[in-house]
Amino acid sequence: FTGQMILHTWAPRLRWDDPKAKEMATQAAAELDAKKRSTMYKETLAYLVENGPYVNLVQGKAEVVVRPNIEGYEYLPLGAARIYGVDKK
Repeated sequence: FTGQMILHTWAPRLRWDDPKAKEMATQAAAELDAKKRSTMYKETLAYLVENGPYVNLVQGKAEVVVRPNIEGYEYLPLGAARIYGVDKK
């Protein structure tokens, strides 16, 4: 998702060019370790909040319901859910 925001469509349409953001997105996309990659994406998104050309006008609410016997679910506030790694006890 950060690649779309920084490298491909959105930023170029806005004529926003930030070498640091591009490098962060490229490195995160290339990282093979899922935990490291997740941390890198969070850092990239935090950088975008402070330095990017975007203004969040509306942040919708999403209800997330899981049972106590579900493990590994992680809510992603970008509007997607990954179920890889989710397990039922």
